[in-house]
Order: sequence, then C-alpha cells, then structure tokens
Amino acid sequence: MILDPEHSIGALRHEYQHFLDHRAAGFPGFRPYLENPVEFARLEVRGYAREIETAHETGNADLVPAITRLMSARVRELMGEESDANGS
Repeated sequence: MILDPEHSIGALRHEYQHFLDHRAAGFPGFRPYLENPVEFARLEVRGYAREIETAHETGNADLVPAITRLMSARVRELMGEESDANGS
C-alpha cells in the first residue's frame, strides 16, 4: 500500500472501507465489480460514507458537500452516466 502524505485520513479510511468490504466478500477480485456496476457503486458509497463520517468526527463537516459531490459523480461514472467537470 502506498500512502500519499497529501491525502487525508478520511481518504485513507475510504480505502480501508474498500478493504473491509472486499475481505467480507472473500476477496473476489476486481472482475465481479466491473461486471456489476450497481454493486461497485454500493461499495463506493460505503467508502464515501466513511469519509463523511470522518469529516464530522474531525470537525471538518464543511467538507461534506464536496465529498457528497464526488460520491455522486463517481456513482454516475460507474453507472455509465455523464457528468461535467464539477461533478454534477
């Protein structure tokens, strides 16, 4: 694992949530998620929810709207929907 010092603890917890979800699923690899975008989107939402939780815990609730926009853009991307550069 490469930890970029520029990333937040929320981003790290987001990725850790992915690890927990993959472990709970028996480490199925990436293919099942590529073949099932709804499940892939569900995993991303869980990761972003962890980031939102962390923002609240660390007194950075002002970041929640931006995190929510990123989450929405990622879900749209996974579902094959177009979004603009601002994530809307």
